[in-house]
Amino acid sequence: MRFTVLPRRWALLACLVLPCSANAFFPFDFDDADTEGKGRSEIEMSFAYQKDRAIVLNDAGDEMEVTTDASNTLLWSYTYGVTDNLDVFINKARQGHPYAGWLNTQVGAQWLFAGDQNRGWSFALMPSLMLPVSQRSEAKGLGSAKTNFELIWVSSYVSSSYELHFNVGYSGNRYSRPVEDEPR
Repeated sequence: MRFTVLPRRWALLACLVLPCSANAFFPFDFDDADTEGKGRSEIEMSFAYQKDRAIVLNDAGDEMEVTTDASNTLLWSYTYGVTDNLDVFINKARQGHPYAGWLNTQVGAQWLFAGDQNRGWSFALMPSLMLPVSQRSEAKGLGSAKTNFELIWVSSYVSSSYELHFNVGYSGNRYSRPVEDEPR
């Protein structure tokens, strides 16, 4: 069996990059250009729990109080393949803490308009609408009481040994309340 040794510069780069952490807030909006195919479905579920702890110090640097905030969110998504190149989806999320309630519902589509999703480059567009929540839910910080939109351009490269995915998108995020009244 033959073992190869990484060149020193790659080993050094790996030592610098591996200890780095990556943080993302839920939902991490990332996709590939692959579609389900005509008549096929997919259900995805995820749960996010976040706990933040803050220490408040006085002018002398002594600890005065410790505050802890926690939040949790359950997300489910259903996707259906209308054709081999077009999927429709619905995303729904429920927050359990600090305020319990349903967040904005997202409905949309993914259209594979170029390329082969099994090898080489492929390209897709994902337009979607975020349906409004009530004014009361918006006041609690559970979403927006206005209809919002999103458009994501997705590019994927698939080879026998690796995949590369690239997403660029725009999201509108308007609220019905003035910005200074927002609880976030």
